[in-house]
Amino acid sequence: MTLVLVILIAHFVGDFLLQSAWMALNKPKRWDALALHVAAYTVVLTFVPLASVIAWLGQPSLAVPVHATLGQFGWFVLVNAVAHFAQDAITSRITARLWFVEGVRISRKTEVNLFAPEGYEYEVAYNNKRHWFFVAIGADQLLHYVTLFVTASWWLA
Repeated sequence: MTLVLVILIAHFVGDFLLQSAWMALNKPKRWDALALHVAAYTVVLTFVPLASVIAWLGQPSLAVPVHATLGQFGWFVLVNAVAHFAQDAITSRITARLWFVEGVRISRKTEVNLFAPEGYEYEVAYNNKRHWFFVAIGADQLLHYVTLFVTASWWLA
């Protein structure tokens, strides 16, 4: 597996698998939820590629960028953490407005929804905003990938 694939897998694990429903619902409106999401993302982005490089060092047949310094890797992690925070601060607010019908709360639960606060069920918007929700999610991921690849080129060049 190449280091690029390792970085993509680390991104997926940190950005999606380790993001709880609470983080996903609250990061558009609470700085602590956003910070916790970015902290979990950063831990994965730090340790998964680093562990992979260390594992590869014992296998000389694999091309490993051993010339990269720990300082370069540190910049890779730091810039991605700050960029991820800034990008999600913007894109999560956009997607929150596109996903839910604003101001509608149904006091009686009509179905199980893990993303709704306790005691409330939000009505999901099934209108032309739904397409733009997915466009915004795609744009968010594109921003993350561009940041990852640009900063990885600093680290691995």
